[in-house]
Amino acid sequence: MNKTILFACLCSLGLCSPANAGQQTWITGMSFERSDRLQAMADAYLAQMPRSYLYFGYTTVLDQVAARKIGYQLTMQVLYGLRAYVDPDYLNTPALSKLLPPAMLAWLKTPEGAWFKEEVAEDGASDEAVRRGLEAPLRRQRLVVAYLASKDANFLLGTDTPSSPTYGNVPGLNGYLEMQNLHRAGLSLAQLFKAATINNARAFHLDAEVGTIEPGKLANLVLMKESPLQDIRAYDSVDTVWLRGKPAARDSLAAGR
Repeated sequence: MNKTILFACLCSLGLCSPANAGQQTWITGMSFERSDRLQAMADAYLAQMPRSYLYFGYTTVLDQVAARKIGYQLTMQVLYGLRAYVDPDYLNTPALSKLLPPAMLAWLKTPEGAWFKEEVAEDGASDEAVRRGLEAPLRRQRLVVAYLASKDANFLLGTDTPSSPTYGNVPGLNGYLEMQNLHRAGLSLAQLFKAATINNARAFHLDAEVGTIEPGKLANLVLMKESPLQDIRAYDSVDTVWLRGKPAARDSLAAGR
């Protein structure tokens, strides 16, 4: 079985050919901060693609990903993490007060705390220009998700935290935001649930220990008040977390507790 994991970022998604990994697990990635040349090539290549469908050369790679059940870990939230700097309401997100100490959250709202915005808004670009610039790769990612979801591809879930020195990818929240992104793009609740559990475990050869609830496996669990197979918001209804069989109430994990 091919256990390659194709981990692709940004608009270069689908352009990296997976290696023949045999029984090993390989992770191939593309860092947008270190791939300016390939990024430009990908942009030129995908510029030919109409917005309504994927260019045929692009889908050829995606068809291989789906047919070979290659683990595909898409990270849309990495871009939303950058867009947080041009979203005036982001730092007022209620969940952040439970994840970050008050002093840190207050500092992030200062010009000094928002220093990374200069990297996001290159050459003094306006907030609107930054939002427009990030929308194009996000649109392509949504197309990829919808296409692979229609073929029941082997999705994996990752948080990509931290992806860069941004306050837009906060641990404890990023995974939930990524789930919402993927669901809105076309991943069903059942596909999303598998991506977050058994698919990840199998890809990394950990399915004998985690990934499902069975006798003999590690008790790394979450108790939700709602079913994640009924509503995406169930992932925000966690009541208790178990780590190796030791329970912790969700509220006890909040910042300052």
